[in-house]
Amino acid sequence: MKLAKRFLLLYAFAHIAGGLLLPCLVDTPFFAHYNNAVATAFNTQDAASRAQANYLSALMGPTVASWGLLFALAVQQSFAKPTRMAWWGMLGAGLLWAPYDSWPAWQHGVHLNTLINVLSLLALLVPLWLVRHNFLHAPHNTSS
Repeated sequence: MKLAKRFLLLYAFAHIAGGLLLPCLVDTPFFAHYNNAVATAFNTQDAASRAQANYLSALMGPTVASWGLLFALAVQQSFAKPTRMAWWGMLGAGLLWAPYDSWPAWQHGVHLNTLINVLSLLALLVPLWLVRHNFLHAPHNTSS
């Protein structure tokens, strides 16, 4: 259970760090492939349209960082007192986000975004699945 908690906290901190870095890195060569995929999908070939698309991508950074912070708090609290509601809450966070972010990206041809989402969701689901019994059958589990 300790390893799963550490991994999920690392997952949360990676979101915080990545979210904080995104506005700084979105215009760098590191994001060139992703930016080209977005430009192709949305036909933003001129410089002004590409700059606007990059700006909108950069705006996601603080959202990702804040999600990471909230998830880190959820992990800390949930592992301190494992309950059924805590486990379903952490699982629900991923299951609510992933399809609603991935499907539009796939529809618009930004398949790289969908791949990133699938890998990120798997990184969340696997440790949660491995510790499910600790939450769903915890002795002090009075929350449903």
